[in-house]
Amino acid sequence: MVDAIAEKGIRYLLNQYRANFCRTHFGAVSDGDRFKIIYKITKPPENGTLYWVAGEQEVRVFTQHDIDEERILYAQRNMQAFQDRFEFSVENEFNDKVHSTTYVRIIPVFHPRTLVTDANYITPISDAHLNASIIKNSNPRFYVTEPPHFGSLVISPNINKSVDFFTYDDIMNKLLFYISNKTESLVLDFAELQLDADNVQPSRFRFNIEVHPSSAINYIAPIDKEMNASILPDFSRSSLLPSIKSLLLYLPITLFFSILVVFAIVIIFRRHSKNQKQKRLEAARKKREFDARMNTNLEKKSNLLSSTVYATVGRSRHESFDKRPQRALQTFDGSKRPESLISSSPRGKAQSRGFSSASLDYQAASSHNTPEPTRSRADRYHSTKLKENQYWV
Repeated sequence: MVDAIAEKGIRYLLNQYRANFCRTHFGAVSDGDRFKIIYKITKPPENGTLYWVAGEQEVRVFTQHDIDEERILYAQRNMQAFQDRFEFSVENEFNDKVHSTTYVRIIPVFHPRTLVTDANYITPISDAHLNASIIKNSNPRFYVTEPPHFGSLVISPNINKSVDFFTYDDIMNKLLFYISNKTESLVLDFAELQLDADNVQPSRFRFNIEVHPSSAINYIAPIDKEMNASILPDFSRSSLLPSIKSLLLYLPITLFFSILVVFAIVIIFRRHSKNQKQKRLEAARKKREFDARMNTNLEKKSNLLSSTVYATVGRSRHESFDKRPQRALQTFDGSKRPESLISSSPRGKAQSRGFSSASLDYQAASSHNTPEPTRSRADRYHSTKLKENQYWV
């Protein structure tokens, strides 16, 4: 027997003209063979035709196996229709029969977004809710086939009259609004719209509206039919301004991101100050090392004022071959000259050598005969014996 039929209808996008049957559209459940589950069209579609994919011949009878293999398709013929329907029966090998009806619907090229508003507010409808930009070159327009039940759709500046037609340009120019009524509880409202465009078939869809009770209800005066339609609407008390509830909803998120920004700024400044501190410490360390090297160099330099300077006089080449005997440095007293110096005559080398010998003997005798106490300090100083090649400076 046939237990049930998993039938969800056929849908395809606007600007398309055919759709293939598959298990999501028809799926009969039976204990028998799927080849023996037979579909018979009892009432054909009005705005289209059922065809075999191979050969494009009209079909009236087919099996579940044909559907599994996607051998059946629906082709739309009436481009002014937004939907179609046909009736059929299903039976199996045990002669169990079920009758059913399926619909073929055309869905819009966009997914309408739910409008969320508060009670007694005027809420703008933007392209974020009804985005027909994909067919904007085909002059898209909307017909209100079923108006909302808890509010009205209006176009500025005439907000006192509900509209039954508007264009996509009205949405882009922010002229379309929804005016909600007063409520104390959540209300789910909707409007049924039909989207038309040039050279494409129309499509109908439901535009959902969610109305929340307002914590601070703003009164909107009732619509006066005699009011001048040229007066622009007053949006000062409408949902164009953010409500307190919306602010409270986004307040935790705003605080969270603000805290993250503050932490990021603090971390950046701490890293910057840490780098500056390291640079200052490095500069101070280098300065201390430089001062220490300078002090070391100054200590290594000789103190010329506190040290004795010795000078060494180099010999000539003739003196290097004829070394003279070392003798002590003595001081001569000019007041006691020997008479031999006065009476000497320049007579040759022998006499000169004799004179020098006698003078030295006389000097030695004078130095030995002079008492130690009577010798001056300078005499004792000059009689000091120095090392070889050293002289007082």
